[in-house]
Amino acid sequence: MANNATLFATATLLSLVVSCAAPKVVLEQRDSTVIHIKDSIRFRDSLVLVPVPEGVDKAKLPDTDTSFLQTSVAESEAFVKDGVLHHSLRNKSEAVIPIRITIPERIRTEERGLTRYLKQVERIEVEKELSRWQRFLQGLGWTALIAVVLWIINKVRQLVV
Repeated sequence: MANNATLFATATLLSLVVSCAAPKVVLEQRDSTVIHIKDSIRFRDSLVLVPVPEGVDKAKLPDTDTSFLQTSVAESEAFVKDGVLHHSLRNKSEAVIPIRITIPERIRTEERGLTRYLKQVERIEVEKELSRWQRFLQGLGWTALIAVVLWIINKVRQLVV
């Protein structure tokens, strides 16, 4: 009989311990992607080769001199015929003039990163009155607990005496 009483007391104590649980804490997780965009403009010097347009210019002058001139951009020819100076000036079609210009360059930099937010969510208990049925069950539980404790005390006294 003492063995049954110990078994019953252990089962009762174990059921009381198991029924008392701490509130559950939940972690709420939210991820977001962050993008940092940086725009900037850099100026770069450059040489641009601009072609010289082809053109012809002639002049007639009375003189006794004959001339032939040539540069990287143009050719000139002058001669005297019948007492008149004939002079022609012609640009070379393949001639180009280097011009220094500043070119703006747009630079776009993107940095992507993942940001993780953790928020701890706790259960908040709201006090509310118990229904009649719940109060009855609670009273019945206390009565049963007191009865079990008195029964155990009675069995222990009987074993000692």
